[in-house]
Amino acid sequence: MLKLLILLLVIRIESEECELWPGGPRHMSTLIIVNRKLIKLCFDPWSKEEEVIIRTKRFVERYGLFGDETVMTIANACFRKKWQRWKPSGVKLETGPLQAAVDFDLGCGDDSCFIKALAGESTSQATTRACETLIESDILENRQKKKCFSEISKEISRLRGLHTAFGFGSEYNRLRVDLESYILQSTVSSQTIIEGGTMHYAFKLHAMRSLLDALLETTTQQVHVCEIGFNMGHSSLLWLTHSPRIRVSSFDLQQNWYSSPAAQFLSSVFPSDRFSITWGNSRRTLSEQPPSHCNLIFVDGGHDFETALCDLWNLRRSAALDNHLILIDDANFKSVAQAWHNATNAGWILHDGDIFEDAHFDSPYVARSSMLFGSYNLLEEEPHHHHQVDHHCEDDDEENNNVLPLSAVQDICSRF
Repeated sequence: MLKLLILLLVIRIESEECELWPGGPRHMSTLIIVNRKLIKLCFDPWSKEEEVIIRTKRFVERYGLFGDETVMTIANACFRKKWQRWKPSGVKLETGPLQAAVDFDLGCGDDSCFIKALAGESTSQATTRACETLIESDILENRQKKKCFSEISKEISRLRGLHTAFGFGSEYNRLRVDLESYILQSTVSSQTIIEGGTMHYAFKLHAMRSLLDALLETTTQQVHVCEIGFNMGHSSLLWLTHSPRIRVSSFDLQQNWYSSPAAQFLSSVFPSDRFSITWGNSRRTLSEQPPSHCNLIFVDGGHDFETALCDLWNLRRSAALDNHLILIDDANFKSVAQAWHNATNAGWILHDGDIFEDAHFDSPYVARSSMLFGSYNLLEEEPHHHHQVDHHCEDDDEENNNVLPLSAVQDICSRF
């Protein structure tokens, strides 16, 4: 009976692809084979698993179908795609970016559903081989061949395109793969989901390198990167592999299971005079163990307003007087943007630029992910209000335009 229900479901949605999330965000899609049919499901990867299951139940009921197994068949296909995106080695470079080796699972439980494009094999060849195998194995109906070729080739092309975001053969990518392998080997649990991950945004990686180059060009001495938010260590690794003149001091809450093994790996690769990490709440550790002479201050810690504001505030006295830059990540989070706006409007941070995909979004505050950069105003002991970034904010957004006096900021940031 279950197979009949799924078959009916597949038939009815074949012409209505991506209807799992009607009227909602469609950030990600996944392919799945059920009852010899290839279907495409679109969903919002940012939602919690409970939300995916609830929406899947509504989707099934909308077509007059019921059953927990049917729901989980669909929901699990979404989970697999999400896990592929946010787990270590989601993009594991073992070959160059041109005709790279990639693979993905169609989730039917048969080896033939594990699609592979071999290194050096054209997308057309890989797609033809995969679809013919699926049809010959009676996993996919013959009349689905055209659809199979279309969707499989798109997925192979998408995965191969991801490889261009990383410089194959670079020390960063070689060590990135080693880092992720080390992390996976360090746990016996099935926890493979990684929260965040700057490496997934190619435009950020290029911007981070460019800003670091600008600092390196101003001195022949060591450049000190002070980083709030170590997480899995990708950004630390990016800094460290960019130049032997880079030293990284990282601060992290250590709330994720993979942060400790990631730090162990970096400590085994780089000497202690180039990499160090301090564990604990940054609102306390930055006050008690402040770094010194920070050239690049990278703030990517807690995303609530007070934590982001205090990370910016507490690093003010650590900035190198002659040569420094502040870079804050995830300005698309309203609370992070508010913290930055408070600092810039109060005048103790000078806003210099926005980093986001401006071909697709009008503002860093509505982009899927973004960064802002600037510097501390170290010339004024009591900075005046500058209101230099209000043009980014909504006119009626009082939270963005209210400016905390320095005494209030000091009071907030003195509380742990």
